[in-house]
Amino acid sequence: RVERERVRGRQTEMLQNIINDRNTEKAAREAASTRLMNISADMEKEMKAENLVKSLGFSDCVVISQAGFMNVILQSESVNEDEEKEIKNILGTESGGKIKVTAVKPR
Repeated sequence: RVERERVRGRQTEMLQNIINDRNTEKAAREAASTRLMNISADMEKEMKAENLVKSLGFSDCVVISQAGFMNVILQSESVNEDEEKEIKNILGTESGGKIKVTAVKPR
């Protein structure tokens, strides 16, 4: 989660620099603005998805959403078929596509 935020922070800063640089072509500034909005939308989608999964009783999870694919990483010993179905069902509208659920043992 920390690394994801660090990378997004660098991307956001770079895109802001492009948007604010009046020497950059208008098309490039518009593309940077669109990408910045997409990053923001992905962040919101991930936060909503993480809260939905936690509402099912999982102590913690990380959701990574990219281009119609959602990767759900649970802090759990394992995930059974019914839990995976429930997660996919609750996130179906948020994901916009495929969902992969992975359990990672707590440390």
